[in-house]
Amino acid sequence: MSFEVNFDGLVGPTHNYAGLAHGNVHSTNNKSKPSNPRRAALQGLDKMKLMHDLGYKQAIIPPQERPLINDYEDYDNMAINSSASSMWVANSCTVVPSADSENGKLNLLTANLNFTHHRRIEAPQTHITLNKIFNDTSKFLIHSPLNSDGNSDDEGAANHTRFCNSYEEEGLHFFVYGRSTDSSEETPSKYPARQTLQASKKVAKTMQIKNAIFAQQSAESIDAGVFHHDVIGVGNKNLYFYHEKALANETETITKLQDSFNGKLNFLCVKEHHVPMDLAVDTYLFNSQLIEYKDGHMLIAPIRCRRNPLVRKYLQSIIGRNNPIKKVRYVNLEQSLWNGGGPACLRLRVVMTESEFSALHPGIIFTDKLHLQLRKWVKHYYIGNLIYEDLFVPSYIKQCRNALSELTDILDLGNIYPFQIK
Repeated sequence: MSFEVNFDGLVGPTHNYAGLAHGNVHSTNNKSKPSNPRRAALQGLDKMKLMHDLGYKQAIIPPQERPLINDYEDYDNMAINSSASSMWVANSCTVVPSADSENGKLNLLTANLNFTHHRRIEAPQTHITLNKIFNDTSKFLIHSPLNSDGNSDDEGAANHTRFCNSYEEEGLHFFVYGRSTDSSEETPSKYPARQTLQASKKVAKTMQIKNAIFAQQSAESIDAGVFHHDVIGVGNKNLYFYHEKALANETETITKLQDSFNGKLNFLCVKEHHVPMDLAVDTYLFNSQLIEYKDGHMLIAPIRCRRNPLVRKYLQSIIGRNNPIKKVRYVNLEQSLWNGGGPACLRLRVVMTESEFSALHPGIIFTDKLHLQLRKWVKHYYIGNLIYEDLFVPSYIKQCRNALSELTDILDLGNIYPFQIK
């Protein structure tokens, strides 16, 4: 039996609004506002607890060391070195289940996140952490990031979807990219495209994916603030839920997906007149988690979708006995969303077998006991109001390191952070 495990990124104690992500309108619109790391982390834990209580398997990926500095006098690029963006683990890697891999192992390829400096520095630690969590080399294979040249910018699972009839079967892998070396393809004019076609193809080749479709995201959506595909479309099993302006060549892409899929692939396309694209970006409708539920699917949607009358009305209209989406649950992740990360950004989906799940590092498996430990830990170390100047205070930097040191004890990960092993 195979099932999907959600690995959620734990928000780090330096969660702040530095506005580093050009093209991420939530990030830039909230630049320099005070943040609340404690509330952000607790909101993330609340989502994990919801998934756990609903009966889904849930795990945790710890935050990275931030500020990432050599000593307390190394204050250059503090905004970059203090970014808590590693919490959005949908960008950590791309996952290929053992059912799809020629080597018979669960494969993960660490994303290089080369396009932006504050994300690029995550890759080395991400690779270390993944190897700690997926440490049984007889069952797991962790691939190094792609070489960081200008044509191999890889943003991980945020631009990748696996379709299947059941998790045990071989799946169809759907890669969405923003730019390529083909000058005939459309390019955005306002915001940059991050993921490259070349990177997506290298990921597929490295992990020996046999069944893959590559499609370009529309330039219009990128210019509207859709910096990853998971902000405008989400898929699970045999359902693709997306906005009609998500793809550069929608009709051609949908035909390719259906023709390549072993069975019936369902497409739920949201029209512009039902939910305008700018409203989809504002509410993060498509950054919902789409999960298996009874004989269909359930959406774990941002609270903004319920608060917006138009989006709420649309969601109510598609829920029903004869529709693929049977239920919607709403979660409050406003602290993360103000930085441009919704429910789907915070989680990495990994399809696993029972034996693979049993081989995981046990300390990161979400339980009621771990939930209580982490809430207590957050309340002890995280502050409720953080401004940029706080990041320069040596005592706060030390407090952040003390927090991570205790966290590695709670999760039984050993020494994984630079300050622990230098």
